[in-house]
Amino acid sequence: MTFYVEEEVPLFGELTDSVNADGARQTMDGTEQNELTDSVNTDGARQTVGEAEQTKLTDMVNSSAGRFDIEELTGAVIEAVVRGEGCPHEVQLSILLVDEAAIQSLNKDLRGKDAVTDVLSFPACSFESAGNFNHVAKNAGCFDLDSQELILGDIVICVPRLYQQARSYGHSLKREYAFLLSHSLYHLLGYDHGDENAAGIMETKQEAVLSSLGIERHGY
Repeated sequence: MTFYVEEEVPLFGELTDSVNADGARQTMDGTEQNELTDSVNTDGARQTVGEAEQTKLTDMVNSSAGRFDIEELTGAVIEAVVRGEGCPHEVQLSILLVDEAAIQSLNKDLRGKDAVTDVLSFPACSFESAGNFNHVAKNAGCFDLDSQELILGDIVICVPRLYQQARSYGHSLKREYAFLLSHSLYHLLGYDHGDENAAGIMETKQEAVLSSLGIERHGY
């Protein structure tokens, strides 16, 4: 397995101070809540929390207790998702961490949606059916010529929105990052949430992955 995490915007460091500056402890307003991507809307049990819980999370992310090894967690989530799907190949993908302006630009240019979002997924291969690797195995263009790894595609995560949503839903940055990453990975494997049944399948899979890694819905 090969993955690349590029932090155009650092997950920890100066960003933490800017996100938690005056006024940043507030929840997203109604308009912003409605603009959240479908990844948030499919997690039906995600609920916003009060000011006390947001303050608790703000204090947590400003301390070492709120930090995690992004490379280690990324590898663990990828492994859990692809092995859970019975992927017979080693895989390759990239994860890019960006700010709101960058993800809005990508969303507008590539999806025709001029809005900030939390995460974007760009699959490298098409699946005839979600999680079915028989078709892609026949497509040499889906594999790295040197490593023979299956190229899944690219994931782009908005770091400011990652912080906002972790605060709003009252759980850790680790949980929010793992949720967005696993959600995007399932998109790269052909899953979608265009209807209630499909959304339920994705959510069940995501929760199973996070649970297997000991990442709870609420907790710091």
